[in-house]
Amino acid sequence: MAKSPKRSASVAATVAAITLAMVAEAGDTGMQVPQETSNEWLQKGFVEVNPAVVSPEGIATRITPAGREYLANLAQGTQMNATPSDPQPDTASTAQTQVEQGSVSYELETGIEITKSKRGGRTEVYPFEKMEIGHSFFVAKDIKTLASTVTSAKERAGFVEDTTKPQVKRRNGQMGYPKIYNKIFEARAAEKNGVKGTRIFRTK
Repeated sequence: MAKSPKRSASVAATVAAITLAMVAEAGDTGMQVPQETSNEWLQKGFVEVNPAVVSPEGIATRITPAGREYLANLAQGTQMNATPSDPQPDTASTAQTQVEQGSVSYELETGIEITKSKRGGRTEVYPFEKMEIGHSFFVAKDIKTLASTVTSAKERAGFVEDTTKPQVKRRNGQMGYPKIYNKIFEARAAEKNGVKGTRIFRTK
């Protein structure tokens, strides 16, 4: 059975709206969109295009404020063929408020009691705090996956800055004095009972 023209138009409008939402998610970078589709949006003021950037996928297309308003209208339940100039229903008197964040609509509600957080204090997976100098433990994981864990444990143990030495560039790109750590942990590739992994030592 052939689809009715009305149904086909509805499906096409839905597909177009989904594609426009994808353009909105792409932000200022935009994305490639078939020129036939982008031209239709361009006429309505929903997008802007860059004719200098064309590929087999289409033309570089970026959403406009009018396009975001159109998507917000769709999220609030207006018709697919609505435009930003169409009158919108008055929802100010309702108990729920619709707000737009990007291309997604959220419902702001009041009168709902906040539940207690189930998150407690930090749970240590590895026994760094119990280690004395000379202690070590084995983990059946690749040494590369534990590098940040060892560094974090060293930072949590505390340090002082050596102001007698020149400042150095840290990993975050900022300058600072060298750190003298209270505890030093070091990781080495190791094997235990035929299982390859990593052994972590406390050396200070």
